[in-house]
Amino acid sequence: MTISAKIEAIQNLHATHNIISTLEQSKASIEQLVDEMPDALFIFDVHGRIYRANLEGCRLLKVDSEHYFGLTVEQIFSNDSAQILFNKIQLVSQNPKSFERPHEFELEVQTAEGKNFPYHWALRPLVPDKYEKISLFVLYGRNLSEIRSFERELSQIYSSIPIGILAVGPGGLVEAHYSRYCEYLLQHERFSGLNNGFANLDINQILFEPSHATMRPSEREGSRLLVKALGGSEYWFESIRTQLPQLLVRKTISGDLWLRVDYFPVVSDGIVQKVLLIIENRSDLVRERQERSVWIKRNESAVRRILEIQNSEAHGLQGLCLDIESLVRALDQAWEKSDFPAFQSGIEGLRSASEAAGFLTIKEMADIFAVRLSGEVGRDHFRNRNEVMREYAELRTECLELVRVFHSLNVPGSSAQDFHPRLDPAIYKDITQALDQNIELLRDKGPESVLYNLIHLRKHVHRVNYMRLSRLENFLQDLVKAKAAQERKLVKIHFHWDNVLIAPEYARSLRDALCFLLERSIAQGIEAPIKRRRMGKPESGHIHIEAHADEHSVLFRLSDDGRGLSAGKIRDLMKAKAHAGSPHVDELDDQQVLNLVFASNTLLHGKSAHRHAIVEFIGLRRFFEQSGASDIGLFSQLGQGTRLEFRLNFEADG
Repeated sequence: MTISAKIEAIQNLHATHNIISTLEQSKASIEQLVDEMPDALFIFDVHGRIYRANLEGCRLLKVDSEHYFGLTVEQIFSNDSAQILFNKIQLVSQNPKSFERPHEFELEVQTAEGKNFPYHWALRPLVPDKYEKISLFVLYGRNLSEIRSFERELSQIYSSIPIGILAVGPGGLVEAHYSRYCEYLLQHERFSGLNNGFANLDINQILFEPSHATMRPSEREGSRLLVKALGGSEYWFESIRTQLPQLLVRKTISGDLWLRVDYFPVVSDGIVQKVLLIIENRSDLVRERQERSVWIKRNESAVRRILEIQNSEAHGLQGLCLDIESLVRALDQAWEKSDFPAFQSGIEGLRSASEAAGFLTIKEMADIFAVRLSGEVGRDHFRNRNEVMREYAELRTECLELVRVFHSLNVPGSSAQDFHPRLDPAIYKDITQALDQNIELLRDKGPESVLYNLIHLRKHVHRVNYMRLSRLENFLQDLVKAKAAQERKLVKIHFHWDNVLIAPEYARSLRDALCFLLERSIAQGIEAPIKRRRMGKPESGHIHIEAHADEHSVLFRLSDDGRGLSAGKIRDLMKAKAHAGSPHVDELDDQQVLNLVFASNTLLHGKSAHRHAIVEFIGLRRFFEQSGASDIGLFSQLGQGTRLEFRLNFEADG
């Protein structure tokens, strides 16, 4: 052997020694890891004799790490559990492919303290050899105590939450694990007394069938498609999701039970394996929505009726309302006697009376009803008592409510009568003409004292026809109540104008202007109750109307405690819309900017302008111009409210 060959052999020997040393160190490390692992590990033969156990395994055997050899694994189990273990050992030993996947099961272990703890075990051959009989096995065990404790806590939470949660598996059957609140929501006499509750029952039986009477045909079809979707593709489930019933109604002794159902598919490899159903009791929410809808509709109807009466230009409106009342009584009698001609004639009478009065809603309803009652088809329709009764009840209610509102607005001293003179116009004209003639004569010839008395007398005679502002209060209070209800706000109005009179030619235009200001204050000035609470304000907003009269005029002051106007925003709007020659608004303070609201046309616009205007007073500006108002001022502070002042001037001294 040459020297080079010897050197190469020595090097190979050295490398082999290093490899063996490394393997020995690795084996020692692996042995240490196996000993310190938190799971129990045993290596034993087919008879259960242990050849290797780690530290956790020795703890279960109740021996030191040096004394496990020769013991059997059955020592850590009870007799029944040990028999189950040996049956599984036989099963694994007789299956040549058992080394490919461990056989998993659960068995309780008896600890040194004499307590039983659940363990999860994995059993497999130590050396897979399909040609020889398996003789050694490996058993891994993990303590499930903490997991079971967590599951119990989770189960308590899962059972106590006030939401129904259940899973629907193949065939539309309810799986065993579901929240116990489901039994409260879905309990039915057919299922009372069942030991396993709803488990393995058809979802259609317990959830959908009790609501079939109130479900639409498409929803009933959707409940059947839910079962068909199980085992189908996720894409198909998403395509039918909109057809699945979302809101179910159940008839119970205590009333209707409204259930909201949401569907969440459990998908694996694109296939819907099961569907998770979340069921909520929405009864209180649905009832609240229904009540609010009725409340809103009622208040909107009240506002509409007031506006119809206010906008009616018909003469003799009170007589027309009496006619409508008598027609309703005649219709009631015709209905009781099943007198079709009389009933048809009464509907025609309502059409004429409502058209003459300008009550468009009654007119439209009566028109539709008259068409349906025309001809032989109408006679057959009249015989269908339930159908006609529903339609007639709506028409009858509208008639009586509108008449009731009219009468409430026309009680003695109400605003509806404020525009009629209290003195005969002819007599009033004769008196004033005679006084004017005498004044002219005395101006040239009579004593000054007589002249003064006659002028003073003329003023009093002229004001016999004046209207007290207090007569507007009932109408304005009704308007505020209706508008506040429509806007869902709390508003109180206060009047400070005792014994103040106003000329009759200003009465209607002043009332319309006040209505405009009140509606604008409620809609855009007064905040919602919840917002007022956050701002530290009382829930109810307050509007004050003051009037102070002197010899020739009345000063009006309207104020609220709402959000106020922003002078900065008005300044920006004026700058954006300003034209050449306009004053430089940056040089004006906030109050000067507010005073320009009615003095400048820059901020005034009609309906075609911006949707969200800062100032929309063009109608009010027209009233000021037509009535010759003076001393117009606008005062406002953000968060504190707005105050508007103006003065109406009456006739000068003769």
